[in-house]
Amino acid sequence: MAYIEPRKNKQGEIIAYRIRVNKGYDKSGKKLKPYEMTFKPDPKKTERQNMKALNETAVDFEKKCRQGYDVDNKQTFSEYAEYVIALKERTGVKQRTIEGYRKLMPRVDEAIGHMKLTAIRPRQESMDLLREYQKWYEDMKSKYGDRWHDTNFLFFQEKSGNEGKPMNPDTVTRFLDEFSEKHGLPHINPHAFRHTMASVMCYNRIDPVSISRRLGHSKVSTTTDYYSHMLKDADDISGETIADVMFRCNPNNKTG
Repeated sequence: MAYIEPRKNKQGEIIAYRIRVNKGYDKSGKKLKPYEMTFKPDPKKTERQNMKALNETAVDFEKKCRQGYDVDNKQTFSEYAEYVIALKERTGVKQRTIEGYRKLMPRVDEAIGHMKLTAIRPRQESMDLLREYQKWYEDMKSKYGDRWHDTNFLFFQEKSGNEGKPMNPDTVTRFLDEFSEKHGLPHINPHAFRHTMASVMCYNRIDPVSISRRLGHSKVSTTTDYYSHMLKDADDISGETIADVMFRCNPNNKTG
């Protein structure tokens, strides 16, 4: 919970309130500096109104801290994850669940642990889809009961005897083959979706640096070399657009 501490001047009058939220501990067990913010009462409001605003601010601040939307722009995902796990542990979450979280953290840290929270902002559509998938995932675990193999993989098998075990990568390929044949489409492989994403960005004139970052290329030159034909087409379209704006759409233009 958030802790509220009054700040007084030399005359003993309350001039502000400090709101603090515990951040938890780092990997070595050292207590982290808490989140802090200052609330200043509005002199035009009554004491009751200010106290109500103070409590609402404290609740909102704590909520934002827990969700990662805090005032500390230096916090990494790894540090925030430690805070959340410690918070769950203090609030009575089963020890087995906590151990499961900590077992997964090395794999998570390797991928995104170093990233600042401010740099991790998934789109709302992605979050909605993940919540929908999570509900379906939990429903499937309940459906299979004791037959479920709790391997903590996002994509799993439903084959008898292997319920919950990691999905074979060929499963997606087979599905796309069958889907393409059923609907009379040309062959589609999973990697094609990556190229589609790159193509969409190229033709929407997204800069190569952003495209490279999205594709995970270590060098921008890798992107520009591989998708040079698409980038050229996009550049041609850009040139036509400039011509439209500067010359063709001008009713006073006498050229041509």
